[in-house]
Amino acid sequence: MFGFFAIIGFVLAGFLEKKLSYSWSWMVSLGVALISSFLLYASGLSQTAVTWLEVPVGGVASAFSSITGEPLTPMVLMGVITTGAVLVTVFDLWMDHTYNPKARAALIVAPITAHGAGGWVGEFVAGIHGTGADIAMSLTANMFG
Repeated sequence: MFGFFAIIGFVLAGFLEKKLSYSWSWMVSLGVALISSFLLYASGLSQTAVTWLEVPVGGVASAFSSITGEPLTPMVLMGVITTGAVLVTVFDLWMDHTYNPKARAALIVAPITAHGAGGWVGEFVAGIHGTGADIAMSLTANMFG
């Protein structure tokens, strides 16, 4: 259910970004997108997606390990991807307050890869998304029954 709400929320945020023309309208679309990102983290959809991502990420990690002789686990690579997505989200929204394609991609990638990330980065992003997911789930769980 939360994956469905996340997809609808991302579509709604993109629609609102295009249609609202007030100076504060970016806050509305960004708020909807953040709630959608939190719902995506809470959904089974993101856990299924991270399972799918483990295959190509594992392949890249294995190839890197084979070429360099340096061990690299998929968990570390997922942590790097998660960190990149969070940094893109923060700095892109800091410089450009609109819900643009970079922010959209980062808000979708971060909650998915956070499930596969390890270390304190994974814990930190999971804590932020977990808290946000609790709030978003309480807002949407009773909305439609």
